[in-house]
Amino acid sequence: MIRIVDIMGEELKWSNAEKKKQIEDAMVFLKTQMGKDANREAKDSIPITLTKAEVSDCVKRFNVLDSDKKGYVSLTDIRRAMRVSFHLHVFTKKNLLKLFEFDTLRR
Repeated sequence: MIRIVDIMGEELKWSNAEKKKQIEDAMVFLKTQMGKDANREAKDSIPITLTKAEVSDCVKRFNVLDSDKKGYVSLTDIRRAMRVSFHLHVFTKKNLLKLFEFDTLRR
């Protein structure tokens, strides 16, 4: 990231103070909007009305999708789940709905 700020600073004629501010702002953004703490404040203020069993079920489903244990579910993870569960190799809205319909019918 420092290299990017150096390039942008050179292009936009930023002072060292501005470069430092840009790095600090970027770090705050990454920690609050992109990382594991993304939207934590909002999440913490929203009451959860799920039972412990429902939360446990959600965690299990998440962990199955997040097979690489990265802490988030990517589009690749969803595609992989669709291929494994339904042998679907084309990612379409219709196929995604099929995935959720199947999940609802299994309950």
